Amino acid sequence: MSFLHPAYLWGLLTLTIPIAIHLLSRKEGKVIRVGSLRHIDESNTSQFKSIRLNEFLLLLLRLLMISALVLFLSGAQCTNPNLVKPTRWLVIENGVDQEPMAANLIDSLTADGYETRQLASGFPLLKRGAEKNAVNYWQLSDELARLNNHHVIVMAYNHARNFVGKRRTLPSTVQWIVVDTEVTNTRYAVNAVQLPGDSVRLQVAETTPTATVRSVSFINNRSANKWLTLRGLDSVAVEDVTTIKIAVQSDKGFEKDKEIMISALNVISDESGVAIVVENGESKSVDWTISLTREMPVLRTHHIYYQAQLNGELLEPTGPTNYRITKRITNEVALKDNLVINLGGILLPALSTPDQPDRRVLAEQMAWAATGGVGETVRNAKTDLSKYLLIAFFALWIGERLVAWRKNQ
Repeated sequence: MSFLHPAYLWGLLTLTIPIAIHLLSRKEGKVIRVGSLRHIDESNTSQFKSIRLNEFLLLLLRLLMISALVLFLSGAQCTNPNLVKPTRWLVIENGVDQEPMAANLIDSLTADGYETRQLASGFPLLKRGAEKNAVNYWQLSDELARLNNHHVIVMAYNHARNFVGKRRTLPSTVQWIVVDTEVTNTRYAVNAVQLPGDSVRLQVAETTPTATVRSVSFINNRSANKWLTLRGLDSVAVEDVTTIKIAVQSDKGFEKDKEIMISALNVISDESGVAIVVENGESKSVDWTISLTREMPVLRTHHIYYQAQLNGELLEPTGPTNYRITKRITNEVALKDNLVINLGGILLPALSTPDQPDRRVLAEQMAWAATGGVGETVRNAKTDLSKYLLIAFFALWIGERLVAWRKNQ
């Protein structure tokens, strides 16, 4: 048993008051005047013992009543005897166990009885020294939320590229620890695109745990080399310009949606080096069609269309090459639901694979919508006795008054 306010337990000293009153009080017997003792026989003391028993019952009721009140005020809690001890997991992202900053904590939790698991679908047993793998933190958090009677500690890098989809709420049974890594800035070539003439459009990125910054430069390639070797960077293949034609259809009232969509396509073109040609209205000789209309369009291959939905991602697949826009596109929606990133992943699937060494880390307060809101919670090990003690107090008080009334005390 434990107490929320143990200072109130000093109130148990008041139990001495009714004990002292019962010991010190002497109730005088009833005086009956008789004319002679000749016809009165001596009897046993059973009636007197009965009186003492009733007084003892009254004392007991008063002691129990005071005890119940004191325990109620102290916030008494009882350990649940039927509680099933939760399974304790230490879920580790591949590579974290090799970080010097995490080694001591992992050893401590393992010694404390935590079972080490891998941060991957199904959470298999951890294999020390395993290579780093691509994971989706939010998708795995949904799997953790479905675990029954588990307490889980997750140790992860929190790489921004591994947060895919809509932001989730961290389950109440999960404690998420971000492992910092001591890394230096990393520069790498994103792509090199051959432009008309001798120029090559080279995109270089520099990534740190806080940001990834891309820069574009133009260099001469008079020798028409298919590979460029640059100082301080790995060799990069020179690719031909990729052109994607996209027809954007819209109804009246969707002018703002169309404007934001075209702006997103221009950003994708500038960042990727892919030439995106936008055509207005219906066209058959295009690679993709985007329909921003109220009525359901006739679907084609590689079609993105608007169809309102109450819940879900901004862009949801409805077929092998078809996608649905679930809400009207505003500036707020475009930023919140990462329109540029998600649309680029659909139009340029080859560039959406995160094989570049992007080291950006997402802060915990940005990674999760909230904590402790969903998930199967571990049953509380403590049972609050307040309501039971309050009921017992009033029941004892009523019993004490009845006994006292009968004894005239």
